[in-house]
Amino acid sequence: RLMTSKIRSIAEKFSIYESIYFPHTLDFRGRAYPTAMYLNPQGNSLAKGLLRFADGKPLGTNEAACELAIHGANCYGYDKASMQERVDWVVAHQDRILQAGSDPLADLWWAKEADDAWSFLAFCNEWVGYCENGYDHVSYIPCAKDGSCSGLQHFSAALRDPIGGAAVSLIPSDLPSDIYQAVIDLTKKKVHADLRSTGYVDEKETITTRSLAKLWLEYGMTRKTAKRCTMTRVYGSTLFSARKFIQEYLTETDAKRLEKDASYVSVLDGYEFEASVYLAKHVWDSINKTVIAAKNGMDWLQESAKVLAKQNLPIVWTTVDGLPVMQNYLDMSKRRVKTKFGDKLIYLTLQEPVENKLDSRRQGNGISPNWVHANDGCHLRMSVNLAKSNGVTHFGMIHDSFSCHAADVEMFGACLREAFIDLYEHNNPLQLFKSQAEAQSGLELPPLPATGDLDITQVKHSEFFFA
Repeated sequence: RLMTSKIRSIAEKFSIYESIYFPHTLDFRGRAYPTAMYLNPQGNSLAKGLLRFADGKPLGTNEAACELAIHGANCYGYDKASMQERVDWVVAHQDRILQAGSDPLADLWWAKEADDAWSFLAFCNEWVGYCENGYDHVSYIPCAKDGSCSGLQHFSAALRDPIGGAAVSLIPSDLPSDIYQAVIDLTKKKVHADLRSTGYVDEKETITTRSLAKLWLEYGMTRKTAKRCTMTRVYGSTLFSARKFIQEYLTETDAKRLEKDASYVSVLDGYEFEASVYLAKHVWDSINKTVIAAKNGMDWLQESAKVLAKQNLPIVWTTVDGLPVMQNYLDMSKRRVKTKFGDKLIYLTLQEPVENKLDSRRQGNGISPNWVHANDGCHLRMSVNLAKSNGVTHFGMIHDSFSCHAADVEMFGACLREAFIDLYEHNNPLQLFKSQAEAQSGLELPPLPATGDLDITQVKHSEFFFA
């Protein structure tokens, strides 16, 4: 409620102006963030739903109207179907959409059902305008296209991995690839195999592996079960964090089921920890078997970081578009501080950087996500620059989510594909990283991992690369 209150208050104050601007800053990896808090293009659903471009653009064509419809279906959560099916979904639900756009409080179905409720409501309002004015409708809302697990897209492209590339829509397909579904399908096979096994109990176990498998199959596993574990794999997540994500999934799923049925009791009740440990191992193994090349790339980056950290050297490289990046995590010393708060003694831990000494563990753990973020930031800048030179004037960016007017989506989509090809077909970011790190340090890093035969230029024809 506090967040909603702050966003509403700021929106009311700035609503009197014809246009407002959001200064952005880059972090050390080159990712762009708006400096304004609460109400900004990277805010929550309410913040994004309230913001429109200051200047509108007429739809003009059937293609632009379809892109507006696709954006609406995506906001609702109907985003795993073909593009035509998403348009058809909007047409099939047009009466409810028009009602929500005209009188949203009459029926709150949009608030209860849509994944991104406020952005979906903004779309409903736009769709009312389109139905009244046709292609002459002037559209103001940012229509977003999101990358398909962009971290894995970058690793798959850098290592020319055809298997990983197919899993994250780098090559054409009739339907969007769903790496989360692929991971959970493989996980289910492992769970079924456990169910057929004899099972065992050791001194540390309170429930058999076979029993856990049976309970999980009864509880049910969906793509959401594996989503957080999979999407964070290239950002340095561990088996420990995978267990945490699965336990959070159990908590959230149980809460939703309890809302629908007050008498609901989970079959895993009392065994949540054991169940999350059990499934996390299978999910983790399934991820590593689905994205083999990405794992090799991460391992190489971590080994290289450790080589440099042993010599107490930071990691310095330049992105393809020329942004200098330096990863320099200092070692921290801890000091216990005893103080008083009222009549109570309080013990605090004060962390202070150790001068001229790097934290080798953080250097190793941080390099994979930082390399990915540096490249997705580079792709964003290259895409925006190319789109700007081709007539696209308004942008709303959230790292791997690219927004523009519906009328410009087709051009922007072509530009972000060309920029991606330029980044990985005409350049080699991993080799560039290795050469620059060796030149800076005077050390020899391990040889680069083997590359596959993925044709990066196929991304031109991949409808679901950013969808």
